[in-house]
Amino acid sequence: MKLYDFIFSNKGYHGLTRHLVFWALYCMYFWAQSINPMDYNEFFEGSPYRYAFINLCCFIPVCIVSVYLFIYLLLPAFLTDKRNYLLFSFVFFSWFGFVLIINYFFAGLFLTNIHYKNYIEPDFIHKINFSYANTVWAITIALLSLAIKLSKNWYLQQRENLEIAKRKARIELRIQKAFIQPAFLFRTLDSISSKVDTSSEEPAAMILKLSDLLSYSLYQGDLEMAPLEKELACLNDFISLEQVNFGRSSKIDMRVNGYTTNKYIPPLAILALLQEIITMLISENLNSHQVSCQVNLENNHLIINMSFFSLRKNTLNSTNWSAIIQNTRSRLNLFYSQKEYKIEMTEEKGKTIMKLSIPLSGSPYRQRNDLDIQPNTFSYEPA
Repeated sequence: MKLYDFIFSNKGYHGLTRHLVFWALYCMYFWAQSINPMDYNEFFEGSPYRYAFINLCCFIPVCIVSVYLFIYLLLPAFLTDKRNYLLFSFVFFSWFGFVLIINYFFAGLFLTNIHYKNYIEPDFIHKINFSYANTVWAITIALLSLAIKLSKNWYLQQRENLEIAKRKARIELRIQKAFIQPAFLFRTLDSISSKVDTSSEEPAAMILKLSDLLSYSLYQGDLEMAPLEKELACLNDFISLEQVNFGRSSKIDMRVNGYTTNKYIPPLAILALLQEIITMLISENLNSHQVSCQVNLENNHLIINMSFFSLRKNTLNSTNWSAIIQNTRSRLNLFYSQKEYKIEMTEEKGKTIMKLSIPLSGSPYRQRNDLDIQPNTFSYEPA
């Protein structure tokens, strides 16, 4: 039996074993602390150990009842859902008084069956003293069991929350990785259809590039980092297809500076961002646009500068840049903490620049703790 199953499993066998071990240990402790020899010689006699056993038999039943009353009745009724602490306190003190009365009779039974050298008369004072002491023991072990039960429930709830967060992260990643703008697909398919009759090799090349893009989007492993070379190759295919789709009415170029081998980044980190930007430009009736994408590799960081030229002032004011950046943050949050990457926008005369800086990984299996995922807030209002 594994230790985790022994402590946390709700299966009948594990639960029964756990309770038996608990009570065996507690009974041994209760018996040992009840041994009360009157002098040194009594350590070698049997009577102190026999009297301790009688004490255990008299007072352990109330301890057992108290424990299961607290963890199976009071906990779910007053502490878990309703959290009625006032009523819990009333029941608690009522039970304390009831146990005090029950133990008073058990104390009389105990005192009439023992014969210490120092005779203890089974009168009211002695019986109430024994009753109070053992009532405190019963309530103490009940409260300890309640604390253990609450700690166990809290731990299991945290593990469940972690599993939910992991499943949520995997689902979000699948959605993000499968994200290809429908408008881009329609534009590309229309372009391919219009060029099929020309009997040139261009439609076949476009189909291959589109196939590579879709394959890259759909078939990356769960929470794996993508090779930087593959990401940039797909980004180049996307730019080539969009150049064909828009013809001379738009210009998109990309430049890469630095070595890209054995480097890994989150899949679609750049590709999805550029897709959203172009879709946004089209929604603003800017079918004629100029975008420059410069990729630099510096000190194990990927720095991307995207420049948008000749955007009208009213277009800047109406564009929801924060939504685009928030989507990018959501993708990056699955892999990095918020302090590890940086997104910012600046304006220069005649162009708007979006800068994205993310760390590069040397392994395809980098993954963050899903419970650290927190929503980012970002606001940008162009001047």
